[in-house]
Amino acid sequence: MTAPTWRLYLNLDDGAEVWVRGSCTRLRAGHLYCIPAWLRWRARCQGAVRHVNAMVDLPSLPRERVMSTCQEVVELTRPGDPLQLAWLASVTSQAGADLADASLIAQGHAVVWAAFARLFELLGERMAELVPADSGQRFEALRHFVEQHLDQPLPRAALARASGCSEAELARRFARGLGTSPALWLRDFRVARAAELLRTTDLAVEAVGDRCGLGDRSRFSKVFARVVGSGPAAYRRRAKG
Repeated sequence: MTAPTWRLYLNLDDGAEVWVRGSCTRLRAGHLYCIPAWLRWRARCQGAVRHVNAMVDLPSLPRERVMSTCQEVVELTRPGDPLQLAWLASVTSQAGADLADASLIAQGHAVVWAAFARLFELLGERMAELVPADSGQRFEALRHFVEQHLDQPLPRAALARASGCSEAELARRFARGLGTSPALWLRDFRVARAAELLRTTDLAVEAVGDRCGLGDRSRFSKVFARVVGSGPAAYRRRAKG
């Protein structure tokens, strides 16, 4: 099989394997994998295997160069990793719902993008070469502005002014360069900084929420759990062992 997409797999049972370019990878239960589906591959299961998978295209990246860059199955997480736990939480929430609402859909999108962030981190310079040379510079000024004002409300108009463009152009830049919206990028930026503070400091949860512009503890907990898969207090306990 081949397809112009990425496939993310999280199996809940052992017994599945994929063959890519003559090499077999066993998809172990509880591990998250990325399979570049443009490669010729085949799958086999021994018995019933429960799994969840997502098929994703990233049209903002040059497809031919992407296909030549990633040529192997990549293991993204192991059991207990915060990203793996976030995937399990998302799967559990959606499996128990009669109909996925906006919150569940957003949670699903968040864990998928987090998986790609991990993938690009693991592939390192190979993926960095796919990003246009001016892309990092284009967003660097905005990232610096957001870091300096993270504890404040940052409406799209403020982000556009900091970027030196209109709100419509800002939205187009994010869609083309990052495949997301300014609002979702800002939310994820705040949550990422909050997660870093939870891991590396002893600041109270309320103080972390305030410093990252995520509101009072109730709102902070809801937003953080939607993206990460657990509340900030539980995340800190796991991160600090």
